[in-house]
Amino acid sequence: MNMMQNNLSQNIVPVKVSYSFMKIMTLSSLVIDLHNDWTKSIPYALIDHNPGHPHKTAYDKTKIFARQSGFVSIVDTDKLTNTLSYNLLLNDIPALTFELCEPYLINERNVKYGLDSITSILSHLGMMVPEKERFSYPAPTAYKAGRLLRYFDKPYSSKSGIIRFIAKPGGEVNHLPRL
Repeated sequence: MNMMQNNLSQNIVPVKVSYSFMKIMTLSSLVIDLHNDWTKSIPYALIDHNPGHPHKTAYDKTKIFARQSGFVSIVDTDKLTNTLSYNLLLNDIPALTFELCEPYLINERNVKYGLDSITSILSHLGMMVPEKERFSYPAPTAYKAGRLLRYFDKPYSSKSGIIRFIAKPGGEVNHLPRL
């Protein structure tokens, strides 16, 4: 009996996932994947790497939605192909990820930022009456211009050596003279 339950659950889960993915594919003009798995960072909109020319329209819309979100917009430099948002882009559905808060913690301020951001996007789509003032995450001025920043999850250096981190998450980093 237990073996039959295991086989049944192994077959049902992929069917449920496949059904959910098919519903998303047929009913969505934008998908926002909400994450809460980073630590010591600011909330940001994450865009997957470019899926290629055949999916240019969906990718361009994704970049517009990321800018409309009011968050700092980051383009992932990792060539991950197994993410929900990347696979939606491959199916010509604009998709991005919001990294909102730390795991196992409810950060009320970041929850409000997330709601304000989604309201901004829905207003842009004409689905809500626009707020008097469009949401903009309180980031340093250089990041509010709608620039798409690149994301590196490993230390980057043009030369080998020891890297010393002197910046804090959310702080603005200026070009410093060499030591």
